[in-house]
Amino acid sequence: MVSLIFYFGLTIFSVPYVAMGYEMSDDFHERTNIMAVAQWIGQWAWVIAPWFWVIMYDPDWFASGEVATRSLAAWVGVICMVLAMVPALFIKSKSTLERRL
Repeated sequence: MVSLIFYFGLTIFSVPYVAMGYEMSDDFHERTNIMAVAQWIGQWAWVIAPWFWVIMYDPDWFASGEVATRSLAAWVGVICMVLAMVPALFIKSKSTLERRL
């Protein structure tokens, strides 16, 4: 039952998330570049995540696995929030006021 709820929620999130990437540009090449960069960034999670196991169970870093999980979750959450704000702060977009129908 929990798995059904999880995958239903994942579908509600992932379908619009992926579709948004394809709707960000009218140009085919730009759309391809946008999706390529998104995939490249997403693949870094698979490179970084295994190193968390090394850090989590090193007694010089954390006292236990539970403490490591709580600490790393907070730090990763803060880093993700900061990185999520970067596009909003630094990428300028064209005004849509002139494109009224």
